[in-house]
Amino acid sequence: MISIVQGTCVDIQSVYQGNLLFLPTSDSSNELCNFAESIVQEVFECEINKLRTDNSTDLNLFISKARKCKNIFTNSTETKKLLRDLILDRYQSDPKSELLFDVPRLRIIPNSGFLSSGISYNYKPHRDTWYGAGQDQINHWLGLANVSENSTFYISPSFFGRAVANNSNIFDLDEWDLKCRPVADSNRLSEERPHPVPFQNLDTVEGLKIVMPRGQEVVFSGHHLHGSAPNSTPFVRFSIDYRVYPSRSNYSIPPNLDNKANGDYRKYMFPVSQSVDPDQG
Repeated sequence: MISIVQGTCVDIQSVYQGNLLFLPTSDSSNELCNFAESIVQEVFECEINKLRTDNSTDLNLFISKARKCKNIFTNSTETKKLLRDLILDRYQSDPKSELLFDVPRLRIIPNSGFLSSGISYNYKPHRDTWYGAGQDQINHWLGLANVSENSTFYISPSFFGRAVANNSNIFDLDEWDLKCRPVADSNRLSEERPHPVPFQNLDTVEGLKIVMPRGQEVVFSGHHLHGSAPNSTPFVRFSIDYRVYPSRSNYSIPPNLDNKANGDYRKYMFPVSQSVDPDQG
C-alpha cells in the first residue's frame, strides 16, 4: 500500500516501495529557489508571483524569455553548486560519492489555453522510465511560484506496480537530446515531438494534485504515473525538478513493468562528490 510520508531526509528504500515523501523547506532549498526567482524576475522584469498571460501577451516574446530563463538556470555553475548542497542536505544518510544527479529543470507553465506545448509542454500521463530513465530514478519536485490545484501536476499512486500499455518503444533518450530538445521553441500551437504516452485514455484518471509552498519538495519514484494538470489560471506556474540516482546496488528497485525506451541516461549524470568549477559545471 502506498503511503504519504512527511520527513526531513530521503529514505531511498521507502521511495522505491512507492511511498510519496514530502520534505519541508530548508535553507538549501530556499537558496535554490531564490536563485531561480532572481533569474526569472531579471528576464521577465516582473515579480514572479505576478507574472501572468492573457490575450494581449506576445507569445513569441514569452517563449524567448522563458527559454532564456530555463537555459540560464539549467546551465549555471551556481545552480549545480546549490543543487549539490540541497542533495547533501536531503540525503544525509547516504555517502555523497554514491549519488548521481541530473541537471535541474525550471518549469514555466502559463495558462494552458495560451501555451501548452514545446517549451511549456503539458505532459500526458507517463512514467519517467518511458523517457529513458533508469529503473532506480528518484524524482524531486519543488514548488516555486503560483502553484495551486488549478496549476500543478498530479501523481496517480494506484498505477504503481500496475503495467500500462504504452508506446515507449518509440523513445530514445539520446536521439531526444540531440534532435528534439533543441526544437522545443518551434512547437507553439501543438506538440509535434514524439512523446511516450499510454495507449488507453488516462487523462481523467484519479490523481493526487501536488500543491505545496515555495521550497517544499515531493520525492517519488520515476515509476509513478504522473502528468501535468492544465493551468486554468492566468498566472504562470513555476517549479523546479531534478533527479537523483543512488549508484549503490543494495536497494530493491521497482521492476520494469512496461518500459521499452532506449538511451544511456547515466551519461547525462553528475556525481554529487564532483567539485564545481567553470570547466566542470
